[in-house]
Amino acid sequence: MTVSYLEPDITTDKILSGIDNLEEKEIWAVVVNLYHLFDVKVYLQDTKIKLAAAAAYPLGCNTVETKIEQLKYAVEMHADEIYFQLNYNAVKSRDWDYVNEEIKRMNDAAGEEITVITLLETGIMCAEEKNEIYQLISRNNIRNIQLGSKMVAPASKEDIDIFTCEYGDKVERIDVYDKETADRMQQQYWGEKINYLYMSIKGKNDRR
Repeated sequence: MTVSYLEPDITTDKILSGIDNLEEKEIWAVVVNLYHLFDVKVYLQDTKIKLAAAAAYPLGCNTVETKIEQLKYAVEMHADEIYFQLNYNAVKSRDWDYVNEEIKRMNDAAGEEITVITLLETGIMCAEEKNEIYQLISRNNIRNIQLGSKMVAPASKEDIDIFTCEYGDKVERIDVYDKETADRMQQQYWGEKINYLYMSIKGKNDRR
């Protein structure tokens, strides 16, 4: 499971308080905004929990140069993973050359230093946009995907089924926001390839 702490009002104290109970919940990684990376890195150093960063979240409307600088900062902070949000202004403008270049440059910049998880906000894309994005993902051999998010829109069951049926054999991992959907996907498709994304853990028995 992956726990994300990406709300605009989240504080360092709330994150660290939540982390205290994570190991017993079989947590794979903690995802935080760049501002919190250093403090969380220090807090996690004696645990097995991986550190993940979020780049240009939630709508990705930065230039690719800005995102690459964010990626470099995450590498400097020894983050293990970075969640990369596509530029949805470019998607809505149907600027597929830009989106393709963005995907390619981000993954090239990451190299072997950090794992890139590409976010696909299917809930705000029409059928034509989804088809174009899926083809770009396949063409660029992208192996780690997240479908939907809480802040933008959770992926629908239909979108998840279409993606998994057509592209599931081409990826190594997929994250989804909704736990019920993740449970269904784990049983139906890939087993260990599925990650669960919860929002912040407020306390030992309080997830949201």
